[in-house]
Amino acid sequence: MASHSGKSETSAEDERAGERQQLRLRRFSMAALSAVVTFLMLVTLYLNGMMDGRTILAGASAMGIGLVGFFIAFKRGWNLKAKDPSLTGPMMMLSAAVVFLIMFDSATARAIMGAYLCVIMLFGVFRYPTRVLMNTAIIFLGVYACMLAVLWLRGAQAADMAMDIGRLIVMACVLPLVAWVGGHINNLRNTLHDRKVFFQTIWDTCKEVVVVMDADGIIRYTNPAMKAVFDRDPAAMIGMHASSLQPAHVDVTHRLQHAVRTLEGPGAKACFETEGVRADGTRLPLEITLSRAYLDSADMVVVFLSDITKRKMAEDQIKHLAQHDPLTGLPNRMMMHERLAHALALATRQESAVWVLFLDFDRFKLINDSLGHKVGDIVLTTLAARMVEVCRETDTVARLGGDEFVMVLSETRGGKLSESIIERLMDKLAKPIHVNGHELQLTASIGISVFPEDGTTVDSLVEHADVAMYRAKQNGRNNFCFYTASMNDAAIARLELESDLRSALQRGEFRLHYQPQVDVASGETVGAEALLRWQHPTKGLIPPAAFIPLAEETGLIVPIGAWVIRAACEQQRKWMSAGLSPMRISVNLSPRQFAEDDLVETIQSILIETRIEPGYLELELTEGMLMSDVDLAEKRLAELKQLGVHLSIDDFGTGYSSLAYLKRFPIDVLKIDRSFVKDLSNEDNSKAIVMAIITLAKAMKLHVVAEGVELLEQEEYLRNACCDRIQGYLVSAPLPAPEFEENFLEKGALQVEAA
Repeated sequence: MASHSGKSETSAEDERAGERQQLRLRRFSMAALSAVVTFLMLVTLYLNGMMDGRTILAGASAMGIGLVGFFIAFKRGWNLKAKDPSLTGPMMMLSAAVVFLIMFDSATARAIMGAYLCVIMLFGVFRYPTRVLMNTAIIFLGVYACMLAVLWLRGAQAADMAMDIGRLIVMACVLPLVAWVGGHINNLRNTLHDRKVFFQTIWDTCKEVVVVMDADGIIRYTNPAMKAVFDRDPAAMIGMHASSLQPAHVDVTHRLQHAVRTLEGPGAKACFETEGVRADGTRLPLEITLSRAYLDSADMVVVFLSDITKRKMAEDQIKHLAQHDPLTGLPNRMMMHERLAHALALATRQESAVWVLFLDFDRFKLINDSLGHKVGDIVLTTLAARMVEVCRETDTVARLGGDEFVMVLSETRGGKLSESIIERLMDKLAKPIHVNGHELQLTASIGISVFPEDGTTVDSLVEHADVAMYRAKQNGRNNFCFYTASMNDAAIARLELESDLRSALQRGEFRLHYQPQVDVASGETVGAEALLRWQHPTKGLIPPAAFIPLAEETGLIVPIGAWVIRAACEQQRKWMSAGLSPMRISVNLSPRQFAEDDLVETIQSILIETRIEPGYLELELTEGMLMSDVDLAEKRLAELKQLGVHLSIDDFGTGYSSLAYLKRFPIDVLKIDRSFVKDLSNEDNSKAIVMAIITLAKAMKLHVVAEGVELLEQEEYLRNACCDRIQGYLVSAPLPAPEFEENFLEKGALQVEAA
């Protein structure tokens, strides 16, 4: 393909070169013809006895030999080897030599050739620039002067010399002036021509319609763009009134007249927008720009008609994007505010109610995380369409972002708002959605605020509906909840707690308390669990149950969890530096922490920085955390085990884990949940479950820790069941590090091997 293209280009270049050579030959033919005409004129002079025949014969021979040579050069292509393939210079030299030869022997010939040159220059005034004419005059005068000098040296007659010198002086004065004036005239003519061509090009290629009309609005001139924009023949528009370009229902005559009156002088402009009409009757938006001008002493108005259809479409699109959600096409937050404000104003006049529904789809994040955002987008658009189906024309459905939607339901005289609308909406949304072979079923939690009972402004109603939605989620999801004043108090308290929680880590408000783990057989303290506490500056000690769920929800649990591991390891290092026997300290991992990609790297760096052997750190995980993604759990546990830390399953027996999965995990310890230990003293089922867990652990060669031991009867049963360790208030409540050190470490603890 490339070769073929190269051959095509070569042949095209050869063809163009041949055309240029033919053009040179034609120009040479014209020059030869002019030489023939010149010699015919000289022959006429000879026949009238005005010139010597020998001179004419010599000039004709020289010119003929030169022309033949040039013709052969052009036909053979010899000229292509020269810098100037047209051979203009050699031909001019030949012509000058012949002219010199003819003029040399005859005063009459010199006079005639001088007049001939003057005629040529007069014709050249309208064709050549000043420089060309001036050079021609100088060359001729130089040749003439050289010839007179030769004649003088040969002793020519004084009368002839005087005549020639006078002729030379006259030509020296006249020819440069003629050249200058002629060149100037030619430059002006060329400038005007160039400008005419330039403006004609603009006139013909301008995409805007240009109309020149008189003061009465009659079109005098128009450009070809009239055909492209209005589908009208430009020539046919001459003489028509400009109002023919506008629809019948649009009358801009007065507007045009007013705009024209405001144009105080040439160059003044006025601009406005209106509508135009094409030949087929279709309308188009126009931008009209007017400017006053004068043509042939007549007052004219130049009108530029710009088709702004694309601009209007772009403006409408930008406006739509500014007010609508790009994914679902529903109104966005800004437009929802406008419509809700309008609905509230109308409800105030009619003394009716408005319901604001705040919707959030339950566990939608799981779809994005597991199936991808493309599937999530399809689900959202499907749910948005279902919401629109349920609503009436007077209602509004808007998307605020993510999976949060707001619906504005207005009460009308013909229909009161009732909970049946909400129930119908929830049933519609709960229908399965089929995407890429998956059947998905989502539910929604809906919060509702009512105007005017729950607020009279847009912001208050939306905020209160949001608060009610969170209460609906807390009540178990897949339901709806109306706003009450007490919800707002709880929401404010939650926001304050979240705000304080975000800065608690930087302010150093977290503390670790340690609860000992005691070997049942020996009674020695063999380990401890590090438990997080929050020492609030004004609210005092806040238990984990009050802030850990909030930290999980906001993602703050990740940096807080890393701080817990670091603080526990640093405390272990302090105790070891003080000469106390090291023990294994267990730390709870949250589900959010466990899912972090850099969990293993974070723990490894903490162990290196604090110089703690991995075997002295035990990480506690819940069954639910492991069973939510078994493949990830198996991979992550293998990485942690390779690091050298101990692993335990906390609250064992409550997560319904399969033994088939359990044996895949490299676990070291099972911790019996406190709910089973609590009922050991009076319930046989709990005893059976505890005994089964201990038997299972022994069979899998795992250690067993029973937590929540508070009674001696519980401790006695666990000892008889061969439980390894116990933890609970029977031994000690969680204690700050100094008290734990004083009560347990200084009294001596059973040393545990690091590995």
